[in-house]
Amino acid sequence: MRDNVLKWADDVEAALEDYDIEGVDVQTVLALIRVESAGNARARRVGSQFCGLLQMGRMAGIDVGFEDDGKDTTEALMGDGPAAINAFLRYVDRYKARLVGCKNASRSVATLWKGGPGTAAYIKQTYETGRDITFGETVSAAQAAKGIPNLRAYLRRFDEYYEQYARWDA
Repeated sequence: MRDNVLKWADDVEAALEDYDIEGVDVQTVLALIRVESAGNARARRVGSQFCGLLQMGRMAGIDVGFEDDGKDTTEALMGDGPAAINAFLRYVDRYKARLVGCKNASRSVATLWKGGPGTAAYIKQTYETGRDITFGETVSAAQAAKGIPNLRAYLRRFDEYYEQYARWDA
C-alpha cells in the first residue's frame, strides 16, 4: 500500500530548516498530515473552513497572515502542500512558548494544532504546576475545560501515526 503522506517528507525536511521548535520534527509533521488529510493537499469537506494538507482553519490562517475571508481564509493552501507545511510551522513557531517540552513535546504540538493556543497554554500551565499528573490526564482536563471535542481521540491517532513515521525515519 502506498503511503500518500511520505511523499511530503522532503518538503517537511526542507521547511524545518527555517525553524527551531522543540517537538517539531519530520515525524511530528507527517503524523499530523496523516491525521488531518491522509496526505491529500486538496482535502476539504464541503462548506468547511479547514483547507489543505494540514487542514488549517480561519483563525490559524489569520494568525499567520492570511486576510480574513470567512470560511475561505486559507483556501489558497488547497493543492499547495509546501505552503501548507510552512503556514503550519509559522503557526507553531508563533505559539511555541505555550508548548510542553521534553518527552511530550510532539504531543504538545498536536494538542496545539487540534485545540488552539488557549488549550495549549492551559495544558502547559496545568502540566507544569508540579502536581503528580500525567500529560494524558492534563489533556483530558483541557478537553473538558476548553470544550475541545475528541482531543484525546485525536491525540491517540497522532501517537499511532507518530510511531509509524518514527520507525520509517529510523
